[in-house]
Amino acid sequence: MKNRNRNARQNFVPRSEAVAGAGFSEPVLATPSAAAPAYSATHAQPPFASRDAYAAIGRHWKPVAAAAIAGMIVAWLFTALQPDRYRATLLAAVSPLGETLNATDVLRGVEVLEQRTVVATVAALASTPSTTRPATQPDTAGYTIDASVVPNTNLVRIHVEGPDAARATAIANGLPAILSQHTRSMFKLYGVTPVSPATRPTEPVSSASARAILAGLLIGLVIGAAIAIGIDKSRRLSPTGIHA
Repeated sequence: MKNRNRNARQNFVPRSEAVAGAGFSEPVLATPSAAAPAYSATHAQPPFASRDAYAAIGRHWKPVAAAAIAGMIVAWLFTALQPDRYRATLLAAVSPLGETLNATDVLRGVEVLEQRTVVATVAALASTPSTTRPATQPDTAGYTIDASVVPNTNLVRIHVEGPDAARATAIANGLPAILSQHTRSMFKLYGVTPVSPATRPTEPVSSASARAILAGLLIGLVIGAAIAIGIDKSRRLSPTGIHA
């Protein structure tokens, strides 16, 4: 039995050799290869960095300049169509009522006044309805009152702004009496007196126009930059989505 198995192994010829010896070739099966990944224009597109945005704005500066100029023109037209407004300014002082107080009360009032809380309260009262309504009647619409404390002093600067210069001046000069009444009823020791009366303004306020034109310029620049970047992105790709 052992000899028979040994002879069988010695006489065994592999199938490939037997086929080749007979003049035939064994077919070779092709192994399936991994499919090539589909092309994606999204992955092929490089990121749009900030330097690309600056370069796009430089290449397409004409839309940026046109949008900025258009924004300034629109802002100027908007402010030009608005009615002129005039501002009258008054300087008033908060001080103890020396004519109705004794020397002790006057000294105590000066000490309290040094804390500046009374002056800040008077400045805040200037823009409250209890002050603005009696000051601007009968034409309360269109006039604004604002007040601020002069640093390190007992002085209050009052601004009245409105469409009529003479009326704004009259309102400003009437405010110290109204504020003095409020101050006396609240603190008993102080009054408000004018230091520098308001004079009639001859020129309308122009700061609002300057701010509007500047805002129009900035908005136009932003819109123009967006247009320039959009144009540059559209030209970076061919109709098939591949970089030109």
